[in-house]
Amino acid sequence: MNLATFRRRARNHTLEVEHLLGVAAERPEGLADELERLVAECQWTDGGEISPGVRRIPWRLWARTAIAYARGGCDGLVRLVAGDAGFHRFALSLLEKIRDPGALDAILRIDARLLSPGAFTSADIERADYLARTLWFLIGITPPVPISPAEAATIRVAFHRLLPLCKKDVQRANIICVLGIVGDHTTLSLLSTHPPLESPWETIIKTAMRTLRKNLGATGQIPSGAPRPKPSASATNPRTNTKPARASAPAKIMVHDKAKWHGDADNFRAIKPPLPPEAGATHIAHYLRWCVENNLISDELRQSYPRDIASILNGTLDARDFLLRELDGVLDSAALNAAGRAFARAYYHTDRTRFAKKHGTYLGDHDNLAARLGIPSYCLPNDEASYARVKIIIDNRHREYLAESS
Repeated sequence: MNLATFRRRARNHTLEVEHLLGVAAERPEGLADELERLVAECQWTDGGEISPGVRRIPWRLWARTAIAYARGGCDGLVRLVAGDAGFHRFALSLLEKIRDPGALDAILRIDARLLSPGAFTSADIERADYLARTLWFLIGITPPVPISPAEAATIRVAFHRLLPLCKKDVQRANIICVLGIVGDHTTLSLLSTHPPLESPWETIIKTAMRTLRKNLGATGQIPSGAPRPKPSASATNPRTNTKPARASAPAKIMVHDKAKWHGDADNFRAIKPPLPPEAGATHIAHYLRWCVENNLISDELRQSYPRDIASILNGTLDARDFLLRELDGVLDSAALNAAGRAFARAYYHTDRTRFAKKHGTYLGDHDNLAARLGIPSYCLPNDEASYARVKIIIDNRHREYLAESS
């Protein structure tokens, strides 16, 4: 998105946080000055509650984060959080979008105290949870951002100490996923005695240990004659890094959609009665199911979850359950094959492609379907009748896409 489009969206109130992060990650010339003008012109605030359960997006805080990066790069984000810890999640969200070795280094500097020896507070546990989720996205999704042995050791030692202090299974699961990438033999011992996690995280310990054994075996830390497990993927994301550190260079992954983007949106929170969080994933699951049925998913996803993919195809597994449990509610280009990626780039969410300008976007089609049914977009049921309607729409769009691509 160029600055002119970004400015137009801000002024007509169609700007999304993901738009801001995408532009900020590209760091175009003039962005900082443009953001300062928009903060004043659009009267962006630090957020706050509009009504019970409905919060205003803290656009000014997001803008300050982007300005810090535009003017100072990753060092600027490190200084921003050092001056105000309240910017921690904002800075990490942007660094997750930047997704390169410099971003990883900045994250480790931002949380240097958390990763150093010392006592932890309850606030540290919450901060570590956000750190773990960000690290997982960087080093646990193929292709991973390269991580050095020293960086891996720093994370490993700190997470060994943090794991027993976590109070929630979701916090434990996030840390265990990262330990499956950066762990060593002591990690295997720690995980082998760890109490089991409850659903939907019950398989994470086993999966992390398998991935860890494979990594250690690949680097020669496990004797070549020792039994090695078959390749497996994390229970929360199929794109597990099973290569030694720095085995592959980073490449750009296009994130098409995340359930959390919608669950955190004002228009989602404003719906009464309140919707369950999973409602923000329904439209993503519809699209993913269609890709599964039309052979547009990646070999990696198919090989990582053969039983689940087969169950989606035969109707015994709900695609939304799979999306939330195994993919963390994220649909990105790594889940799709070449044909699937090309179609999603043209159709899923951007209105800038030649195809979308002529035919519209998937998100727009989904909203229009809900409007024809007389319900808010997020209220479209997660059932066979809804999917049948969505399937017809995507089928038609795909035929139009193929006709125009030939």
